[in-house]
Order: sequence, then structure tokens, then C-alpha cells
Amino acid sequence: MKFIICPGCSQEKPHTARGYCHACYQRLVYDVAAYRERNRKQLREGSNEHYANNREYILAKHRERYATNREHKLAMNRDWYRHNTARRRATAKQWEKNNKERMSFLHNRKSLNRRALLDLTVNLLSFEQWNNIKAAYENRCAYCNKNFQRLTQDHVIPISKGGQHISQNVVPACRSCNSKKSNNNAPIPVQLVLT
Repeated sequence: MKFIICPGCSQEKPHTARGYCHACYQRLVYDVAAYRERNRKQLREGSNEHYANNREYILAKHRERYATNREHKLAMNRDWYRHNTARRRATAKQWEKNNKERMSFLHNRKSLNRRALLDLTVNLLSFEQWNNIKAAYENRCAYCNKNFQRLTQDHVIPISKGGQHISQNVVPACRSCNSKKSNNNAPIPVQLVLT
């Protein structure tokens, strides 16, 4: 262990950090934290002023730092995302709970957009045809082939990509497969049942 003359107490003690002994360094850290707490407003104003005067330089430095460490940063983000599933879900649930009105608005807007797309397409699928399609597939998902009581209508060619809401373009899918497929084309060739 390295011994030094501490500039804080002028005694020869083991070196901790920045040339101070442990006790003096702790006091220094506490003093800095207390100073920052007392002068938070002035420090923030100074920081904002510095940013305003050097904005382009600061942004260029940020871009440069990101470019040199991009892969590392992305890997860290992926790891955090993978290891904090419960935390992410809890945060999302809390946000939804605190923003019920916004969630309702977003859900309604999504539904309205979907209905508008359906209104613009040929909409010739009747309830009887849908039941016939489900019966032809024996209440099984067209993608995973598992039996479900509740199936969703999946458009083989998505409506957003010009598909039509007709029996020749609709297959039964479980919610999971329908969500995974999203607005992409069918992941596997699907045998369409014409009714």
C-alpha cells in the first residue's frame, strides 16, 4: 500500500484517491455533493449556458463517441433488454396505469385506422363464410396447426399491402401467430379454403 502526505490533514496516511487519505477524501466528496445541492440552480443555468454556446461542438462529440462505441452500446442495450424483462413489463404496466386516457386514445386510433383500411378494401367476408373457414381448418391455426377455441382472422396478403377482406384471403390464426406475422406475408405456404 502506498503512503502519502495527505494535503487535507497533512499526515502520512495510506493513499486512497486524488492524493487524499480516506477520511479527507470522504469529506471532500461530501463537501462537493453538498455544494452541488446548495447551488443546483446556478450550476444548471451554467450548464445550460455552456450547452447553448457550444451546442454544435457537444453534439459532434456525442456523435463521434457514439460512432466509435456503437457496437458496444448496442450490445449493452441488448443485454439490458434481455436481463430486465420483469422491470420493463412493470414499467410499461405502470405507464399504462398512469396514462389510461392516452392508452384509450391510442387504442381507438389504431381501431379507427384498421376500420378505415377495411372500408377502402373489398369487404365480402360474411360471418357464415368465416365459420365455414374455421370448420374447414377444424378450428386449428393455419400456421402452428394447434387447436384453439378462439381464432382470429388473418389476411394472407395483409390489407395494408393491398389484400382484400374476402374468404380467399382469410385464414384462421391463433393470436400469437397473427401477432408474429403482423403485416408481413404468410411465413409458410398456406392452403386456402375457398368458400
